[in-house]
Amino acid sequence: MHFLEKGAEFYIAGRIIYYKRCLNVAPLLFHHALEFFMKAVLADFYTLNEMKSSKFRHDLVKLWRDIKKRNSISENTLDKFIAKFNQIGKTEYPENNGSHCIPHSFSPQKGSAPTTLGLQGRGMQFMTWSLEEIDELIAFICNYINAQPNAKAFVLMLASVTKDDAFFKDNQHFIKE
Repeated sequence: MHFLEKGAEFYIAGRIIYYKRCLNVAPLLFHHALEFFMKAVLADFYTLNEMKSSKFRHDLVKLWRDIKKRNSISENTLDKFIAKFNQIGKTEYPENNGSHCIPHSFSPQKGSAPTTLGLQGRGMQFMTWSLEEIDELIAFICNYINAQPNAKAFVLMLASVTKDDAFFKDNQHFIKE
């Protein structure tokens, strides 16, 4: 339950922070949310020490591969997004050569105009993703978490307690009841 609870809190905080326009913090919260949700799936197979070991650390790709293998998941459409989103931790710090961090460009839905904090047209490269992709991936992963109540119901219950509707805004995968 530890991993599910942490994942839910990071996910809820990430969505709320996104709509408060903290666009550099939200991706980090989502990365942590994905990591904890993935570890919640694998909690039945590994000890806490194994989860903390260098086998996984914060590597979403390694976690995802293990989940797919253990659950016979043939879904490959999420692989590319997970690999891209795994780079979030690497965008947090400037490169050793003094270059700037890679800013994020994201949108509420796939294919909609991204938000880039007014940095468009300055010759900058952006890491592009959508909130809908995060929601879709987390909803998918929740189907494999062995918990009571089920993971999606737990996330909805925690989100409802926050009394902040930003979590539910444009969220097609976790709908307020």
